[in-house]
Amino acid sequence: MLNEEGIADVMRNVIDHLSQHNFDQAELALVLLDFERLLQPIPDLLEQGRRHFVDPAISFEVERVHETGDHIRICRDAIARSDRVTALDEVEKGLARWTQK
Repeated sequence: MLNEEGIADVMRNVIDHLSQHNFDQAELALVLLDFERLLQPIPDLLEQGRRHFVDPAISFEVERVHETGDHIRICRDAIARSDRVTALDEVEKGLARWTQK
């Protein structure tokens, strides 16, 4: 479930895993987080032949979600390349942005 503290906890776990050079567990944590769900509008209802959408990022502040999501995406890409320094830097930036309101 995506909530304020749960998202921050996962990012802290990723930091711990990367600090221990455990790329597999860091990647798994980000996959299970599935932060991308907050970046995609979801269909709400069909009214008068038009589909309405809900932006799930609204409840967390859209700009904050997108900026955090950018850091998470870069972190995942760095993990895929086994670039621990970049991955760690990006997830730390993501956590800092997420906890900044």
